[in-house]
Amino acid sequence: AGFDVKEYRVISIILSSEDSYWLGAAASSLGSWGANHWNISNSEGVKYTDWQPFYFNDHSDTTSGAREWGGEFENDKIKILNAQVDVHEYIHTQGGEHDDSKRTEIGSCVSPYSIMSPCDQGDFFTYPIYNRIYITGWLPETAVTTDPSLIQDSYNATDPSKKYLLSLGNFRYQELFNGTWYQYSVRSFEKQMNICYDKTVKPDGTVHGGTWQTLGDETTKTPDSLYTCGQLVVDPACIVTGPSPLPGNNGEVVTGRNFANCEFIDIETELSRGLYAKFLGRLDGSVHDYNAVIDRTALRMEVTDDAARLALSN
Repeated sequence: AGFDVKEYRVISIILSSEDSYWLGAAASSLGSWGANHWNISNSEGVKYTDWQPFYFNDHSDTTSGAREWGGEFENDKIKILNAQVDVHEYIHTQGGEHDDSKRTEIGSCVSPYSIMSPCDQGDFFTYPIYNRIYITGWLPETAVTTDPSLIQDSYNATDPSKKYLLSLGNFRYQELFNGTWYQYSVRSFEKQMNICYDKTVKPDGTVHGGTWQTLGDETTKTPDSLYTCGQLVVDPACIVTGPSPLPGNNGEVVTGRNFANCEFIDIETELSRGLYAKFLGRLDGSVHDYNAVIDRTALRMEVTDDAARLALSN
């Protein structure tokens, strides 16, 4: 009684029992896909339909769950694994996705640096500084620098005013963790910018509406009211409105926007937490969820190029 999910940014559900099965773990939203994914109710049996994110993790079984993750572990290892999964799923609720997932799909892990990477087998609890700045907003943008001499080791660091992320240019970064330099590239907006520049999507003289989204099924479609390309233009005055070539749900003419005469921002120079936040405000699969604009799996671990870092020192 008196519990209001709207008072919390994230709801954590930790399951524990003596049963022999393992339910696993996942992150989602209470109102995911119109509240059709989950049947979570309050003490009075009223179903939660709010969009607040939540995650669950089953800490119950110490054998089948462990095997699911690669083997049977000692109790201490299980505790570490459970904590790692808790953190992993929590980061999902904040907009984080599986780092380096494209590379790990082909079995070529460069580094197990991120707790969000399938390469990580539990030895790392770290989360790349880039993600902590731009995706979760846990660190300020002032933590980024092009001066290697200012970089602080992030291992056990507690001062958010220091510099922790070295920008090499061309969406490549390095950071120092426990005495070791790690390098990765992040091109999160590349796919969306290609769409915005694509002349087949916005040919000259053609007014183009937003992309079509679905809510739960194919019968409830709606135009993209955010007009994602419109969020990425230098001057919104360049956008021309008019009839969209994409009809409405009932075949009616709807208003669209033309970006043919628009100049788009330079993502690398305009990169900010605010830019990410435009598209990560909702993570519930609804028509208000625009997280697909950002490729949140774009972080790719790379072999550390010491020469590139040293070149910035000259």
